[in-house]
Amino acid sequence: MNASCLRLVSAAASGGLFALAFFPGSGALGLPCGLFGTALFLATASRARGAAAAGACGFLFGLAAYGAGLSWVWHSIHYYGGLPAPLALAALLALGAVNALFPAAAAAAASRIPSPALRCAAGLPALLLIADWIRGEAVNSFPWISLGYALSDTPLAGFAPLAGAYGVELAALLILGCLAAAVSRQSPKRRLGCLAAAAALAAAGYLADGLTWSQPSGEVLRVRLVQPDLPVAGVPGAPPLSLGTRVSKALALSGDDPRGTLVVWPESVVAAPLERIPPAQLERLFEPFAERGESLAFNAFSESARGEISNSLFLFSAARGLQRYDKRHLVPFGEYVPAGFHWLVDALGIPMSDQQPGAASQPAFSLGGMVIAPMICYENLFGAELREFWRAAPGPGLLLVSSNLSWFSPSIQFQHLQFSRMRARETARPLVSVNNNGSSALVGSRGEILLEAGPGAASLAVSVSPALGPETPYVRFGSLPAALAALGLALWLALRERFRKNKKTASL
Repeated sequence: MNASCLRLVSAAASGGLFALAFFPGSGALGLPCGLFGTALFLATASRARGAAAAGACGFLFGLAAYGAGLSWVWHSIHYYGGLPAPLALAALLALGAVNALFPAAAAAAASRIPSPALRCAAGLPALLLIADWIRGEAVNSFPWISLGYALSDTPLAGFAPLAGAYGVELAALLILGCLAAAVSRQSPKRRLGCLAAAAALAAAGYLADGLTWSQPSGEVLRVRLVQPDLPVAGVPGAPPLSLGTRVSKALALSGDDPRGTLVVWPESVVAAPLERIPPAQLERLFEPFAERGESLAFNAFSESARGEISNSLFLFSAARGLQRYDKRHLVPFGEYVPAGFHWLVDALGIPMSDQQPGAASQPAFSLGGMVIAPMICYENLFGAELREFWRAAPGPGLLLVSSNLSWFSPSIQFQHLQFSRMRARETARPLVSVNNNGSSALVGSRGEILLEAGPGAASLAVSVSPALGPETPYVRFGSLPAALAALGLALWLALRERFRKNKKTASL
């Protein structure tokens, strides 16, 4: 096997190793494998000769990484969508291929840097970050399994309140790039420089990790997380349950807590527009919570006009009645249909698949003077949208995520909680996350998991103190500092190369 083929095999293998950082079954080896896979890819792509060879390495890395990391999609479209296994696999590979275009473009662009060591240590990491930022925020709006999300338990997470998940990712890519360059064939002086740069970045992350961005308010909110493990509603092959039965199962797990408790139900317990539910049935739903002096956060659809459906989260309290938040960031194909694809959604039988997005600016929930920022399922991927809740004073002291991941295989629960942990770390606010069938959790303001439910039906009683403190730099500026830092590094390398060429021409 020649060197070119070996590089392609190495790139694909590195993508598979990278994906292990996003699977719970990988255990303690998952993150080291993911980091090693990233470093291996940086070294492999940096040695490729020409844009086409480097781009091929980037594409194979991405196809393996996203094909494996997004494998829960296959479960959804095969078992619930009814698509035959070969077609479901083809759809998964197509999704992986679209995402793989971004590391492919980054690797191809980095190939213009003549020095393989500089390409590995700085050029490719910077361009990969820019490509991932475009994939996740600027254009594609799909930041799934970006490297930064796997690093919440490392000192590099100290960059999260400063520049978000992309700040964490950029630091990790630069460190891994410098380490990979240090073991390549080059002068001892350059090796020492690469090691020193990696050590400096790691030390900066360690120092940032020691900063305190918020403190407990002193108030304690009792929260009960209800995980009823209900079947997916409204799809062929799923056990049919009436609305009354679904609500009864959630009520049975809602406990009888002290006055002032907030009970949180996951997405899709009330799988119908609230306006279509008879008032008497709604009254029976709220009655036990009103009698006990509790509040209830629950998900349902809203129908502002006939056929105009929104996915909404409601907060009921006897003092304020119903507060409502409409989901802003809808899931493509699951909650809205991109132009020209209605035929696919109809073929898969996806219910409620043409919904209306909520307004970009909506008030947070208020509960007894506490401000709670709501998110519905997929929205916990988008820190830029979460930041909108800080536009009004006072900002949130607690984050709340309500989700239903029953459509997918269990690996998505681990990944989804990784995103929630990063949102807590970026904003320095505790977070409660409730899911229908596993991994409901209480997350601290440093992104640490304080309590997590296993699979199946569960009911967790937790106490959480909302946080006080000024806005973190991330809340104020988002991921822009990380993107600008990567862009600045890439531009410096481009100008450096141009200056080198001009100097060489002038010497002739």
